[in-house]
Amino acid sequence: MGRILIIGDDLDIRQWLRAILESDGHDITGAEDELEAIDLHKIKSFDLIITDIMMPKKSGFEVIKELKTSDPDLPIIVVYGGGRFKTAAHAKIASDLGADHAMKKPIDQAQLKKL
Repeated sequence: MGRILIIGDDLDIRQWLRAILESDGHDITGAEDELEAIDLHKIKSFDLIITDIMMPKKSGFEVIKELKTSDPDLPIIVVYGGGRFKTAAHAKIASDLGADHAMKKPIDQAQLKKL
């Protein structure tokens, strides 16, 4: 199965996503913030990135731009729905930056597994 990096400052959501995806056999790495994620991606190859949009140091938009610049074929799923990034317009922005899918919180487990 795939190697997945989950980026987000909400530990509960990271653990929930980890449990779901590990049950399908994926190798999961979590990053508390976007700077840690960028560093991890430089030293470890991932098959998929799942990132929140709203984070403390950089937005998910900036993370998408940076990751897609270094690895244009890297699939990215963006999660949105909290704080100032809670509308479908934010999913469109993420898509325009290179995100492959956008999921609104609360995340639908069945939809996630289909991706």
